[in-house]
Amino acid sequence: MINGDTVQTLVSLTLASGIENVIVSGNRDLYAFGNSAGNVLIGNSGANKLYGYSGADVIRGESGNDKLSGGSNDDQLFGGAGRDAIYANSGSDLIVGGLGRDLLVGGHGMDIFKFNQGDGVDWIRNFELGVDKIDISDFDFATFAELAPLIRDYSGRANVRLDGVDDLIRFIGIQSNQLTEGDFIFNQLGSGTGNTLTGNDEANKLYGSGAADVIRGEGGDDKLAGGSNDDQLFGGAGRDVIYANSGSDLIVGGEDKDVLVGGAGVDTFQFNRGDGFDTIKNFELGVDKVDISDFGFANFAELELLFRDYNGRANIRLDGTDDLVRFIGVTSDQLTEDDFIL
Repeated sequence: MINGDTVQTLVSLTLASGIENVIVSGNRDLYAFGNSAGNVLIGNSGANKLYGYSGADVIRGESGNDKLSGGSNDDQLFGGAGRDAIYANSGSDLIVGGLGRDLLVGGHGMDIFKFNQGDGVDWIRNFELGVDKIDISDFDFATFAELAPLIRDYSGRANVRLDGVDDLIRFIGIQSNQLTEGDFIFNQLGSGTGNTLTGNDEANKLYGSGAADVIRGEGGDDKLAGGSNDDQLFGGAGRDVIYANSGSDLIVGGEDKDVLVGGAGVDTFQFNRGDGFDTIKNFELGVDKVDISDFGFANFAELELLFRDYNGRANIRLDGTDDLVRFIGVTSDQLTEDDFIL
């Protein structure tokens, strides 16, 4: 969803003060310049030029051979389909080339170049070793040792052909022997013993094993999944999706809007003050528990006064705060005292 005032345009423009977002319509080759607000700039199917300014911008080229440029803040830049050129400029930016052969140019700050399966061939320029990151968590590499055999030099430039497929990363100005584990974000997988997996401030994918794992997403919009044992899963800050899977698991979404999915076994969904808006799926009535002991309800009768149904889904807005629990597939009249830890 786009927040703020939005204009759709069939002509090139610079956003006026007070207008946050622009959607470029039609199929002409147009440009759009942002302003000092946090802008959302979205291109069309033509070859667009989209430029951010001093706000924290989100820029999407969509299809077409686009040129995107972030400004002086922390921006998110998505090329989409086509042969795009993306320039981070200042700030700590997220750069996603998308489908097609793209040129991705880093700037000042800690930039993250995210590469997904099927993106094709991307060229990376101005990559700062030990500072910037290549996010290849969409692939199955858990360690640098697994990735290292796929790093080769061609014409003095490091090339990473991922898993023998057509996806290739080429570095300009960097050789393979300069790259280290610290330059990459991997797909962290459990090992089959009791694992503790801890993410960072980016969008991690952390998967448990057959042992009793502790998985922490930390910051970023993470995807966590427990294994077949009794796991503890903590989303942390960001919009996380957490899957319990088998076993009797503890699931804590943390701050922001999270989706918490129960599995087989007795799962406990812990909700604390300030966690925001969480959606619970696959809640087994009379088996699973929602732990709201942090809110200090004296009894179930006190809590029940806050039950409401919206679109056939039970909603509990806790203690008049911004904290809300929403159930998918459960109505408020189905919930009993046995479903909660008070």
